[in-house]
Amino acid sequence: MKNNQNNRRPGRIFFFFVPFLFLCAAASLVAGEKINLTIKSNVIVVGPEIKLTEVCEFTPKDKSLARRLDKIILGRAAPPGESKEVSRSLIKMHLRRTGLYDRLGAISGPRSARVKTAHKDITRVKIEDAVASYISKELKNKKLEWRFEFLRIAEKIAGPVKAGELKVRLQNARLKKGHTTFDVRVLSSGKTVNRTKVTGTLRIFEDVAVAAKSLKRGDKIGAADMVLKQMETTYISGDLINTITANTAMECRVRIPAGKVLTRKMIAETPTIRKGETVELEILAGNVFLRTNALSQQNGRLHEKIRVWMQDTRKILKGEVVGKGKVRVEL
Repeated sequence: MKNNQNNRRPGRIFFFFVPFLFLCAAASLVAGEKINLTIKSNVIVVGPEIKLTEVCEFTPKDKSLARRLDKIILGRAAPPGESKEVSRSLIKMHLRRTGLYDRLGAISGPRSARVKTAHKDITRVKIEDAVASYISKELKNKKLEWRFEFLRIAEKIAGPVKAGELKVRLQNARLKKGHTTFDVRVLSSGKTVNRTKVTGTLRIFEDVAVAAKSLKRGDKIGAADMVLKQMETTYISGDLINTITANTAMECRVRIPAGKVLTRKMIAETPTIRKGETVELEILAGNVFLRTNALSQQNGRLHEKIRVWMQDTRKILKGEVVGKGKVRVEL
């Protein structure tokens, strides 16, 4: 019995080994099979990239090979509605990069393929909505009203057939009132496939302080002399006054007609000491204290440094305003 069992073992091994050899031979045959490519003359792609399998037909029709070829990207597609050429040399270069060039048998067809990107029109209405949404987002935390008047905008631009989006960017560092230029980009899968410029005027309307009556230079100005009113400030430069405080002593630096929009440069706090005014000068030099009179050379508010002229010594000193008509100099 033992001899019969030993005689059967080689037969069993042969029974399993022969199919294994056939499988290895078939795999080696498939691995060594050449790839034949046929270039199409005209191709329409969706984008934003061009795949090898969109430009060429190939044999043999092997699923694993098709998956490898489908991953080969020949470059970015042209903007929607436009076309570009894909040459044989470009195809060979990408086959070398992916390690499939050694399996390339032959390339037939034209020397290059004209690849056109399919498009779907993006209308002016959608472009306007994208710009308006961008402006609203930028100005949402500001208490004002705005209106954008388009000066230059395309009636329509070519967009991707697949789902795309419009992204708006400013050409300047930040959004400014007045003349503004936007760069509107069409994105597909996160990549720019087309773009256009939009220009216009951003008009701003906000509540600002307006002079209630005519004021001369040097006149006192208080809460009763101002009124908050919604005005267009598109072409008004400077730091505008949006709130009125009643407890600050102010005066006009320039002549202000009634109805004029007020800015910070037009008014200033009333100075504690005025230029040309005789002041009491206190001089401290160590333990020595001297009090005398001097002539102010400039306006100054409390704790500001101003120049004063000593009439007896004809010297100019710089001191700190410490009170009404008082200046202190420390030597």
